[in-house]
Amino acid sequence: MDEISTQYAENIRKRWNVFINKAYEISKILNLNRESTILEIGSGSGTYTLPFAKIVKHVTVVEPSKGMTNELIKNMRNWSISNVTITNKRWEDVIPNVDVYEHDYVFASHSLVMVDIDKAIEKMNKLARKGVCIITRVGESP
Repeated sequence: MDEISTQYAENIRKRWNVFINKAYEISKILNLNRESTILEIGSGSGTYTLPFAKIVKHVTVVEPSKGMTNELIKNMRNWSISNVTITNKRWEDVIPNVDVYEHDYVFASHSLVMVDIDKAIEKMNKLARKGVCIITRVGESP
């Protein structure tokens, strides 16, 4: 799995500018600032985590893959980021107000492959003071 995580992280690094721009656009829509906090589900190697961390006060990440968590930590060092907390668990196993706490926004990008999506979204809503932002593909691929 570490090899897959490393390959994934390298592919993301080649396209950082795309994700930095997307994160900036999302931050404008959500009105994020240096006082905002984000709880991110499924950060991978930091695709959105790192750009958000440059904009907001704090990002808490829930990432189940140890390989992706290792890549995220490497990228955090490279970006000189220290305002990210990592919880290495599946979202389904996270206990609200024990493992993670309420944040301004809960964010998930292409990470909601879960058996009980209703329960997962209910948990997101419970932990979001201002809102939930989900990026995903809907319908069939062209």
